[in-house]
Amino acid sequence: VKSVRWGTKYSRKLAREVSRSIRDEIEAASRIENPYEYDQRIKDIFGRTRAEKIGVTETTSSISIGERSVLDEIERQTGTKLLAYWQIEDMSACKICRGLNNKSERVWRRKYPMGPPSHPNCRCFLNWR
Repeated sequence: VKSVRWGTKYSRKLAREVSRSIRDEIEAASRIENPYEYDQRIKDIFGRTRAEKIGVTETTSSISIGERSVLDEIERQTGTKLLAYWQIEDMSACKICRGLNNKSERVWRRKYPMGPPSHPNCRCFLNWR
């Protein structure tokens, strides 16, 4: 239930933010006089790279909140407390995430209360112990 409420609220917020960002970027692009640069900017705004970045970021976020919701319920029903540990996908992770790797939520929860993502395109995940 908690994750459904979060998902509903978050998806509305995300849609507003993405719409606002696209609108602002199109407005900025409209001032570009060079047709090639304009075309490239529009491709960047609506292109595959941006769509993939949004998809990865929001999938990471949804997984983290879903896991947190399930673990909260397990704790409520059993009294068993598990800690989340930040995990990087591989060593190509950014400096922020490499610094959080294998750190418990006691270290990062204040800044990232639900865990990953810490930035757009973050592919980190949580390990529960």
